[in-house]
Amino acid sequence: MLIDVTKILTDMQGDEIRCLEEYENVNFVDSQKTPGEQPFHRRKVSLTIRKCCVDSLLATTEKGRGISGEEKIKWFKLAESIQDNDSVELNSEEVTLLKQRIALIFGVVVVGKAYELLDPKAD
Repeated sequence: MLIDVTKILTDMQGDEIRCLEEYENVNFVDSQKTPGEQPFHRRKVSLTIRKCCVDSLLATTEKGRGISGEEKIKWFKLAESIQDNDSVELNSEEVTLLKQRIALIFGVVVVGKAYELLDPKAD
């Protein structure tokens, strides 16, 4: 199934779901740091299905502790593919994995909206 991973998730009212994203403070120099200055900044960004998928695949969870290195490499390669492309072709096994991983780290609304985008025929 071809998935457009640039789609933005919306809440129950149809408004964009926003999340915090950290990015590097390029002006941060530890030796010349001013009080309160941090090496990273945060900003609110729209939550895309890409971010849900990639974050869920890369997240460390209690359930993931017993997963083999080979399986984690598959997850990493899938995350890379999703990150590097605006549309990705996913097989049913990959869709199932993404749904399981997203359910582990996100709340009900994000899970529901992500499932709709990943598996629209499941309704």
